[in-house]
Amino acid sequence: MSISSIKALLPEVHFERNDSMTAVELFNHEVLRPILKFQSKALCRLTLHYCFQLNPAYGTLSGTKKRKMLNDQLSGNQPLRNQLNGLIIALFEAEDWTFYLQHQRDINKRIQAMVQVRILDQYEKHLPKIVAKD
Repeated sequence: MSISSIKALLPEVHFERNDSMTAVELFNHEVLRPILKFQSKALCRLTLHYCFQLNPAYGTLSGTKKRKMLNDQLSGNQPLRNQLNGLIIALFEAEDWTFYLQHQRDINKRIQAMVQVRILDQYEKHLPKIVAKD
């Protein structure tokens, strides 16, 4: 599958463009948000897989303990963070890569923050599928 056909698969994300937006903010809306939406299921499943590897009884923990463990993994587990980041940047086109490399630090922070919010908002929807597989 070519890169151009991958971009065609990405969902459309609506936002209000304004003149005060920085180039990184535009990149966030035009590139990152559609990819994050597209990869949402994979992001959740990968993170939950990590949690089950660390604690096979993860599915039986209370909601508060599950959320804390997820938050801890998303904040402090660098290999997990690198894999989650890879799920996003792997779908960049050539010009996206060029921009990313020029603003890598800021974009990585944005990716991590957006991934964390998305996973914490949606992990329960994917939890039964992970439990059933393990």
